[in-house]
Amino acid sequence: ESPEDAKLAADAKSVKALAKSIIKVAYTMDEFKIRGVVQQVDPKFTLDVGKREDAYLDQGYKIYETRIGADKQPYSVYTGFIRIDNLADNNDKYEDSRAFSIISSGIEQGNIAVSHDQGLDAYLRPSFRTLNIPKAIGNIIPSAGNMYTDDVTSSINIDAGFYYNIAKLTNINQLFIGLNASFGIPNASATSTFDGTSQSTFQADLSILKKLWLSRFNVYAEVLFGVNSFNLNGTFTNSDTWKISSGLAYGAGVN
Repeated sequence: ESPEDAKLAADAKSVKALAKSIIKVAYTMDEFKIRGVVQQVDPKFTLDVGKREDAYLDQGYKIYETRIGADKQPYSVYTGFIRIDNLADNNDKYEDSRAFSIISSGIEQGNIAVSHDQGLDAYLRPSFRTLNIPKAIGNIIPSAGNMYTDDVTSSINIDAGFYYNIAKLTNINQLFIGLNASFGIPNASATSTFDGTSQSTFQADLSILKKLWLSRFNVYAEVLFGVNSFNLNGTFTNSDTWKISSGLAYGAGVN
């Protein structure tokens, strides 16, 4: 390969990469977002978009109906929200993608669909959790006696984390990977031996979550791997600081 040919090949590669970058940025602008038309509403929603338009599994679409106002001018009314759950390969043939509804009471055939990308969900919220810390836990420390006047059964927490939709990577719709953390204060009164001791709980985990939508509500199964810890800090009988932690957590739930 001559130097001239190598330069032409490098230039072509650069132009192609630039074009992809421009398209990626353009898709974040309202004027360039993927648009389609609702082709069918019963028994399944279908859209005339697919791989050719660079649509992808779990991509969300806001649905709008065009109406004519009293001034004879058209305007758009939001009618619902759907996500692609069966992506059409329409590069060489005509095929519609299938979608499931989140909000769909007003969606009709012929409504306009505008892509709405949201791969990352973040949250920050208070929570109330149940615990099982026996009041005699202080007996782990020689001569310290019971730590609490009663068993500790709950805590007040601050939870934070995010979930990233990995359906585009795994080809499994509504599949998320999550990173979560929680800091809590036990609802308990310490005995006089432990006066001045700060108490806290901490949880951090990595999770895989799969959602199944039932209209506007969802049921999910989640597997978590992480650490749960109960921490004490302060000056009390025969000890300065101690910590109890477990190395694995797992669970499932309904939201």
